[in-house]
Order: sequence, then structure tokens, then C-alpha cells
Amino acid sequence: MPRAAAAHHAAEGQGPRIGSVACPSAESYIRSALAPSTRATYDTAVEAFRRWRDSRNIKERDGPITAQEALTWLASLADRGGVSARTIVAYKCGLHKQAQLEAHPDSTLPNPLDTPLIKNLLLGIANVKRAAQEPAAPKDSALTFGTVMLLEDSKVYTASARDTMLFAAVAFGVAAAARPSEMLGSAKVGGRDRALQARQVRFFADDAAEIELHLDAPDDVSPALCELRLFVTKTHKLGETKIISAPTAVSALWRWLRLSRPAPHSLIFTNNGRPLSTFALMADLRRRLTNIGLGAMASTVTAKCFRRGGASTLAGLGLAGSDIAAAAWAPGSSMWQLYANDPKVKRARAIQINRLMQSDVRAAASAGPAAASSSARPGLR
Repeated sequence: MPRAAAAHHAAEGQGPRIGSVACPSAESYIRSALAPSTRATYDTAVEAFRRWRDSRNIKERDGPITAQEALTWLASLADRGGVSARTIVAYKCGLHKQAQLEAHPDSTLPNPLDTPLIKNLLLGIANVKRAAQEPAAPKDSALTFGTVMLLEDSKVYTASARDTMLFAAVAFGVAAAARPSEMLGSAKVGGRDRALQARQVRFFADDAAEIELHLDAPDDVSPALCELRLFVTKTHKLGETKIISAPTAVSALWRWLRLSRPAPHSLIFTNNGRPLSTFALMADLRRRLTNIGLGAMASTVTAKCFRRGGASTLAGLGLAGSDIAAAAWAPGSSMWQLYANDPKVKRARAIQINRLMQSDVRAAASAGPAAASSSARPGLR
């Protein structure tokens, strides 16, 4: 629809305002279909595109997006440097969504961002940037549960109530194979709503999760496991429930919650009354790893260390990849395959499986030749 016609229809109440659909509440609902972090990225892209229009003295700053403008702007991002191919793709998606909102609901015209030229442009940008990229240095950012137990044994988390909380965050994060945003929320718009609240965790005295324990239980009672209920995310549209049975993690979180006694809707992990940030937690973790002589590991630990470390721990115990994916990610997740193909994870898993098999062979040999032929573990491949 021509810009003049669009403005006329908007004035008459028969069509869209520029940058929105006809009904403001409908636009609000449409935007709410996106995750808060996605909305923030798309809004950043649209605002950057409008600033680019300003720099080129384009009068209609908020006018409909054209394919030619999108091509020129995306190419300029690639030329400028410092913007990854993945970010440019995300910005293209932001313009695509904005073009949808600008179009008349009854329009049958194609989205200008769907042109094959833009698809080829993005492919070319990815190829050029990949060719220019230097090989990344090997990086092991997996904080395994073995390291968590080293931290516990070293007593570096015993000085204060805050230490109790920080260790609970580290141990629980690895045991739950959690993203930092699943525990601490995200700094992006609306992301803090995902930070863990006390009402999302339940403790049980037995492995069958039948006898629930409350924080006012007697001092001589301790939980066997806890249940973590995650809210809705992009991956889990209906939310997700995880069972955590690692004793170190369960007892660490139990100690902290009994000490802090938060209200049901209160955040579990805080920093001077505000939500604990991923940056603050990781900075503290790096310092403590350095204090116990693991400075080399401290320099490579990243915000993804909990999720990757949890999967690496399970892989080292010999669990099948499908079981780990079901326990730590959505079934069939490509992220598990990414971590499973890490040479360090493969090696750790192979060593652990070999030890288990050797143990079976020794046990079978002591039992006699007849038992030795049946000593293989069928579940391990």
C-alpha cells in the first residue's frame, strides 16, 4: 500500500497506523507472542534501522520498510565490523516482524524482508565472516560436579550467609544443568521475571517424592531430593519440572532457604536486596576457583558453565546421550549434540565407561569363566 494511502486509512480508522496494526490492543497481544528477550532484540534492531535512516536524511523515519533499504542497511552492518553474522540475522528478523506490523491486516503483498536477495545476502555475510575468523583457542567452560565438590571440601564458602547462598547457586546450577537465566533471570527487558522464586522449589524426604518437607522441619531432618519447576520459556512452552537428587546441591539449597526463609514469591538468590546477576555470581566463582588453585579453569569459566557442566558430569558417568538430553534439555535438543561432540566430554565419557566395563570384567573373572561371557553392559555404547 502506498504511504499516502496508508496514512489516509489510518486517519479514517480503517487501516494501520505506521508501525502498528489497526487495533492497539491487538498489536500489544501480537508483541506479547514473543519472548521478552526477543522483543528487546527486535526493538533494538528497529531503532538502529531508524537511526540509520536519520543518518541518510530519509524524511520518513518511521515509514514502511523497503527491501532495498533493508539490503543496504544489513550490508552496512557487515561492512562496519564488530557485528556477528548471527546478530545481523536477528536484526533482519526484527525488521521482518516490524514489516508485518506495518502491513495492512488484509494485505496479500509479500513481506519485503522475504526477498531471496536478502536471504543470499545473509548467507554471503556468514560465509565471509566465517572465512575471516581466526580459529578459536580451546576453551573448557564446563564446571563439572566434581569441581563443585572440590569447592565444598575447600571450605571457601563458609564465611557468611552470603557464602551459603552463592555456593547453593553454583551447586544447584550444575545439578540442574540450568541456564543462568533460568536461575537468575536476564538483564534484558522483562527477563528478571524468570529469576527463581521460593515457590518454584519443593523438597522431599524420600526418593519417591511422596513425603514433602517444609522449611520449618526439625533440624535432624534432611531432604533426599528437590523438585524445580521452571516457568514458561521459548524452549518449554508449558514450563518444565526437574528433579534434583545430587546430595550436595539439595543440601546446599536446603541450608540456604532454611537460613533465609523467603516468602513464596521472593527471589531465592539476591544481592543486597536486588536480584543476583550472572555477572556477580561468575565473578565471585572465578575468584574462589583461583583461591583453591584452579586459576586456569577460572579464566575459562563462562555463564554457560552450569548447563554444560551438568551435561558433562552425566556424560562422565556413562549415561546415554538421549538420557542426558531428556534430563537437561528438551528432547532432541541440538545443544546436547554440540556438547556431546566436545573432545573433552567424549574423552571423559570414554574413560568412565572403560572403567565400568573393566570393573565388570574383574568381577566376572572372579566369579568364574561362565560369568565372564555375560559381563558386558548392554546399555553402554
